[in-house]
Amino acid sequence: MNKEKYNLICFGLMPWSNMWKRTQSVFYHMSSFEIFERSLYVNPEKYPNYSSFYLKKLQPKEYGYVNIVNSEKIFEYTPVHFVPLSSRSEIFKSIESYFYGRLFRDFNGDLPYVLYLNCPNTHLTSLIEQLIQNSTLTIFDYSDDFLEYKLNKSGLAIYRRNIEKFTEKADIITYVNDHVANKYQFPDKKNLVLRNSTNYDNFNRNAYSTIDEIEKIKEKYKYIIGYSGWVNESRVDYDLIDYLSENRRDCAFLFVGPYDKTFVDKFKKVENIFIFEPVSYDVLPNYINYFDVSIVPFLVNEHTNGNDLLKYHDYMSMGKTIVSTNIKTAEEIKNLIYVADSHETFLAYLESILQEKLYKNVDVLKSFAKENSWENRSKLLLYEIESSLKMMR
Repeated sequence: MNKEKYNLICFGLMPWSNMWKRTQSVFYHMSSFEIFERSLYVNPEKYPNYSSFYLKKLQPKEYGYVNIVNSEKIFEYTPVHFVPLSSRSEIFKSIESYFYGRLFRDFNGDLPYVLYLNCPNTHLTSLIEQLIQNSTLTIFDYSDDFLEYKLNKSGLAIYRRNIEKFTEKADIITYVNDHVANKYQFPDKKNLVLRNSTNYDNFNRNAYSTIDEIEKIKEKYKYIIGYSGWVNESRVDYDLIDYLSENRRDCAFLFVGPYDKTFVDKFKKVENIFIFEPVSYDVLPNYINYFDVSIVPFLVNEHTNGNDLLKYHDYMSMGKTIVSTNIKTAEEIKNLIYVADSHETFLAYLESILQEKLYKNVDVLKSFAKENSWENRSKLLLYEIESSLKMMR
């Protein structure tokens, strides 16, 4: 007997990009489920000159991920505020919502749909509420401890309002880790801790390309210590980086990914710290391949304890030895990584690894990463979706 088909609509916290994050990976693997006919990823809305919205197929080369094989069923959509003052007028909001709703109706046709929400930052709340009313199943994803973000008063109010509205109507709520689940869990909902994972085959390769700029750095420094991902002062311990770079002048410290101005201002003149712009998902492993030690130099606070870092799994997919500060996620995998509770201990671990006095079994690291790949992790979500849909019939 054939399974009933559905469309999948996902509203993302961040736009679809060539730097794959949790929502993008979950959405992609959900799209491969047999029950979904077509999938639509909705970016945060834009305000560019009131031009029209667009709908297009995702192209593998354009978006970076090397293993997209079914992009003919995946679409991306960016809502554009084409009505002036729509953010301030309820009447104009209603006009826009009508046109947005028409596009979604055209996309779905006669098929029912599942709604996957990871968008506490949206201004399209009324539209999403309409979509929730007509969805067969709604999922809200706590991909982070959103209310611990550094937001201004109005921004925090938007996040709080949307989270309250969407979680109230959701059938399934997923959480990035136990800390966030315990903090926000809803007793009357189906709750699922869906830990972060990795796209294993993107990182575990037989060969990697060389990076000319890093090749030059290698000529000058004995070791390369590396970090990939966001750098900002609410999550990264700037004092720790300063301490490490000062005490290991023979090491080059590489940071690959988005960063805020405070980081550049503090470290741009430090000779052995190198800051690289974000690179696409398929290129990132070429950079990580140069790391003699991979580090997670995070502050320990409520925000970072609400993280469940993809980078741990990305590093382990490549067999990299990891030193991390003692955030909650690190403590949970301390048998696989080195967890430091002070600057001095962090440095001591680095030095012992570089002297080959400490090491982790590469095969064990890769096995753990493969077991916790998005391909495998998404099957947990599929089970919850199918069981919920079965109960609703």
